[in-house]
Amino acid sequence: MILSRRRGSGESQGVFTKGDGKERLYIEAAYARRVEKDTDKEFRLLQEIAVKYSKEKEVHSSLFAAYQQKKMYPEAAAEANKALGSGS
Repeated sequence: MILSRRRGSGESQGVFTKGDGKERLYIEAAYARRVEKDTDKEFRLLQEIAVKYSKEKEVHSSLFAAYQQKKMYPEAAAEANKALGSGS
């Protein structure tokens, strides 16, 4: 269940969930990208997910795309390998 908080003066809207930590981080990353238009924040959150949940292939796939967008090709290749299961 997702709960939202009203926007205050100068305060960005926060999104909260009753889900586990991983799910909450994914929601925050999606919110940062789609609503706040803050791809740097999304990138930081994806990196946090990758550290906490290193075997999560979905996050490595998302980081692959983010590194490509930033033209960080060696890092993108490493994340692609992790997403495909041929890296750790």
